[in-house]
Amino acid sequence: MTKTRWIGVLWASLAVLGHSLTAVGQSAAVPARPVTIGTLDSSGLKASGPRLFLTPAEIEQARRKIAADSRAKDVYDRLIVEADKALETKIEPLDESWWTQARDKPWEQTYPEVYENTSLKPLAIARPAGVLATAWLLTGQDRHADKAIALAMNLSSYSFEAEHYDVGMNYAGWGTEVLRVYDALWPRMSADQRR
Repeated sequence: MTKTRWIGVLWASLAVLGHSLTAVGQSAAVPARPVTIGTLDSSGLKASGPRLFLTPAEIEQARRKIAADSRAKDVYDRLIVEADKALETKIEPLDESWWTQARDKPWEQTYPEVYENTSLKPLAIARPAGVLATAWLLTGQDRHADKAIALAMNLSSYSFEAEHYDVGMNYAGWGTEVLRVYDALWPRMSADQRR
């Protein structure tokens, strides 16, 4: 069974908040996470998407506005240009081995590394996925949906192992994009992809 990472995106900051804090510059072993993130069996959910960020009625309203309003059409055109660029995003697994060496350094020495690996690199995958999901909602083009799902699934194995004072905020930045993909493309995802 595939481990749930979607729910991990949502709850990772809770796990970080529960850790004991050490004084600035000190290094300490971090206790076990106070929250256990289990698996989500979504096979029994009677849900359809999207429903968290946009409803079907809001999507239809946006389509009508794009057809009737030149300013809305300009915004739509810019979205499609960005989505076409996002189609070129490479799907490469994130290297999480950096944390093995960084974990024992004082926190102030690890921040640039933590930020790069828990925010910038995942966001470089998640942001294009979110753009593609939005484009799919408006166009219905399979190429947008397929690539958005592939990019999001690439992030689904993320371990959330790194522990740092700011890491929860880092996860939340790109986790929201992945949630947007999950919500928008729920109808297109297989049961395995939804787990």
